[in-house]
Amino acid sequence: DPDVQAVIQTESQLGKESLSSDLAAFVLPSSANPLLGTRTQPLYQQFKTPFQPIETSSFLGYPTLLFALLAFLFRRGRTRTTVFWLIVAGGGVILALGPALFIVGHRVIPLPAYNLLFNWPFLSNYRAPNRLTVLPLVALAVLSAYGIALLRAAMHRSRAATVALPGVVLVLLGVTVAENVLWSFPYPIAPIHTSALYAQIAADHEDTALLDVPLLFSGAYQYDQTIHHKPLVFGYGPRMTPHMLASVYNLPYMSQFIPTGDGTHLQITGNEGDIASHASFDDVLRGQKIRYLVMHRTVEPESYAKMRAFLVSQLGVPFYDNGAEGLTAWRVAPASVAANESDAITLGDTWYPGTGQRDGFPERYAEQDARVTIVAPQAHDVTLSFFATPVVKPLTLEVRVNGKAVKTVALGAAQVTQGVSIDHVALIAGANTVELHAVEGCIRPSDISGSLDTRCFTVTVQRFGVTTG
Repeated sequence: DPDVQAVIQTESQLGKESLSSDLAAFVLPSSANPLLGTRTQPLYQQFKTPFQPIETSSFLGYPTLLFALLAFLFRRGRTRTTVFWLIVAGGGVILALGPALFIVGHRVIPLPAYNLLFNWPFLSNYRAPNRLTVLPLVALAVLSAYGIALLRAAMHRSRAATVALPGVVLVLLGVTVAENVLWSFPYPIAPIHTSALYAQIAADHEDTALLDVPLLFSGAYQYDQTIHHKPLVFGYGPRMTPHMLASVYNLPYMSQFIPTGDGTHLQITGNEGDIASHASFDDVLRGQKIRYLVMHRTVEPESYAKMRAFLVSQLGVPFYDNGAEGLTAWRVAPASVAANESDAITLGDTWYPGTGQRDGFPERYAEQDARVTIVAPQAHDVTLSFFATPVVKPLTLEVRVNGKAVKTVALGAAQVTQGVSIDHVALIAGANTVELHAVEGCIRPSDISGSLDTRCFTVTVQRFGVTTG
């Protein structure tokens, strides 16, 4: 998928330095260390690496370093084999440091080794140099074994030393285990409550989807899926592309379920929070084969109350409502026999997620060839209208309906809104595609600055509407 590859490349460029090992982390016990963590935590707080302590776990261990050093204190230990493992250890440390040397969070000098090896096309999407810490860990483990074996051989004439050595080794290994006991033994476990809701949904064997709101990247949603077995509308993929997100965010009503700010607030606006009028919420869900909507109480009380009120007004009384679990669920009723006589408008995947505001009206940023789908119950003529604002520069907008140009509009000034109205637009029965094509092409922030943002912007659009006549 070209979109996935583009996201991987962008993230690999953005994340290399922040996900590189700090030199100090190789010799400082982790901040999560139950014995020494309180002493090293002030130093780790200066590191630039996110997701601590997981992404800063590069500590090699004092006993391991000691035994590895012993391998080279004996002449018999200085062999091609031990030198090979020493090179692996040193090379692994240099690669794990990434494209720059950081010492306690301070960038010292650039390092060329990582880029020389990993800037080749088939390796360039590797973005976490710190994971290469496994190389010195393996190499030092082998050297430690050599060191212990050589030490034992040197002491073979002393019975007391021969007897004492295993005890010393066990004590040092015990210290290593103790300093990492938080992560190794006992492995932490916790009970997981399974709601009866998901067993009810699992009993429905129809091929329909389930929507969890708010729209969160939640592993819990996917765990629940192992019970209810329904396709999820909003999953948690390892790499999310803008088009993947837009396929959900650009559905009518969905943008209001995107958390804002600290992730606990929603802007519930009903049908007024998007650039076009739409069918009812339940019709939108049915159109996407979504039979179940599950609301989770994961946002602050005011946002939760507004979200619940909106869903009750649109979907009626929930069939499952458990305050203790923080779960409320609706089953979307089948469509009525009567046909929908109005035109239904949905946004394609060429709009950027979320809505902004301009002059009191919601607006969306459009890509090149932004698409809107109009589903007409029968063939008829309509008037198409919207307001457009060039994002960066004046441009010419060509409006196409079902692949045919119906109007060309000159938008004369950046950030100046202009109304567009097109009469006698012929719609066919069923799906009609409206495209907004920028003749001059789009603008990418990466083209006009040092930004790594490669998104393609043309115009923002407001008040997209269709009237019969």
